[in-house]
Amino acid sequence: MARISLRWFLRSRRLTTLGLTTGQALVLIVLVDHADAAGLTFPGQQTIAEESGMQRSGVRKALTALVDRGVIEVVDPGGPKKSARYRISSAVGLWATG
Repeated sequence: MARISLRWFLRSRRLTTLGLTTGQALVLIVLVDHADAAGLTFPGQQTIAEESGMQRSGVRKALTALVDRGVIEVVDPGGPKKSARYRISSAVGLWATG
């Protein structure tokens, strides 16, 4: 199974159908860019902040909102010096469940 390209994701206009804030959309774009073929992704909050141009506090809020909305799920919460692992929901329409 091939990795979903960020270009395809943006051109698919799926981002506009999710009703996200700008910050949430930026965080989701970074997560998609780092995701494997199964939708698993685990960039650290600092990486997300640097790649999205956001502050870490904004990244944390966006991640919480994306989880609450069911756009991503926490697979492993991580810990000190270990990034959390997320799975991008099949509701986003990029990966099949299973």
